[in-house]
Amino acid sequence: MTEARSNVRERRTSPRRMPRTGVRIALRSGTLGLGPDIATGLLDVSEDGLCVQLKSPIAQGSDAEIILERVGNGRAMKLIGDVRWCVGDGATGYRAGLRLRRRLPYKELMDLARN
Repeated sequence: MTEARSNVRERRTSPRRMPRTGVRIALRSGTLGLGPDIATGLLDVSEDGLCVQLKSPIAQGSDAEIILERVGNGRAMKLIGDVRWCVGDGATGYRAGLRLRRRLPYKELMDLARN
């Protein structure tokens, strides 16, 4: 399995990083900030995308408003992303991959990710 996986070309433009403890996420379907927050956690972050744990599914190809906040940091980041995929994750809910419309600057990425 590992050998077959190593032959697959990596398509990501930037590496995924684990989020810091204390990073909070809110995710709402659409770009207006309306509707319930369906995010339960942030699984990984990169300059141009996120992997998010969700309470309910979100449609592939739809837009999503994402608010990221680090505990102790007074300002929240409001981002817009496109849902690339969403799959059921057994008893824990759903997982979704989102591509951000604008890349995160390096400083903001380092505020969110473990070094």
